[in-house]
Amino acid sequence: MNRLYLGMILTALAAPYLLGIFFTELTLYQSLALSEFIYLVPVLIYILSTRGQILNQLQVRLLPVSAVLMLILFGILLLPVVTWLNLFSMLFSANHVAGNLSGVGDNSFWQNLFYIAILPAAAEEFMFRGIYFHGIRPAGILKGALVSGLCFGLLHMNINQFIYAFVLGVVFALLVEAAGSVTASMIPHFIVNCSTVLALAVSGQMADEEELSQAAEIISRQDILRSLTAYTVIAVVCGALAVCVFVWLVRHCGRTEHMKQVLLREDRKAGRGGRVWTPALVLAVVLAAAYMVAVEYFL
Repeated sequence: MNRLYLGMILTALAAPYLLGIFFTELTLYQSLALSEFIYLVPVLIYILSTRGQILNQLQVRLLPVSAVLMLILFGILLLPVVTWLNLFSMLFSANHVAGNLSGVGDNSFWQNLFYIAILPAAAEEFMFRGIYFHGIRPAGILKGALVSGLCFGLLHMNINQFIYAFVLGVVFALLVEAAGSVTASMIPHFIVNCSTVLALAVSGQMADEEELSQAAEIISRQDILRSLTAYTVIAVVCGALAVCVFVWLVRHCGRTEHMKQVLLREDRKAGRGGRVWTPALVLAVVLAAAYMVAVEYFL
């Protein structure tokens, strides 16, 4: 499983150069779709080479409407927390999301919704909370959630997104355990991404792209600190409410005893002798971290 992740990191490092050689005139939407497909290639190779054994370990079940509504509420409550983490990361890194999505504000809302919200939520959750998390889950559920969150954050290949993607990766893995289904993490992931689409739609109506780009460039450290301070109370309150919804979801899905074992580290017996950190994972983490630092501070 860690060799699979190393393959994903190597693919991510090589992709910009390969795409520049073989795909010189991609539209933004084609680029967004291809970026998800590129990461899926090593995963599909892994599934085929192992004859789909990992698919039998996935927790997949349809969730009742009541659980879906709880997950939607949970995703909404996560938004201020994600915003706070994004602002915090901007104190020492560039906002890569704004740069990557420049030029889509005036396009179709439904196209943006599919390529920015739906497609990444489905593909990334299948790869990380589906394949990778369940592949290392036998070594310990809580350990697997932390490591899969770390790997999910690193694959974004920039410090700005790494911070909140790492936190979300851990939370989403625990959501899968709370609801007993990998589909549970797709819903709040979609909500988080959808907030970006809505922000693009609103900002596109309020100002043109050039004005927004200039405003993003002149934002100062003091502006970020003021916003960070203002968001702190909101993030804490919404984060606490999200924890309450999480507990509510656990009880609603009948997973209380299971989650007690996970969070109290009583799943050690299942992971006895299991080892998550291997040379392949260490190499992948070092490569991704070195690339992020180089891009942020040297290139």
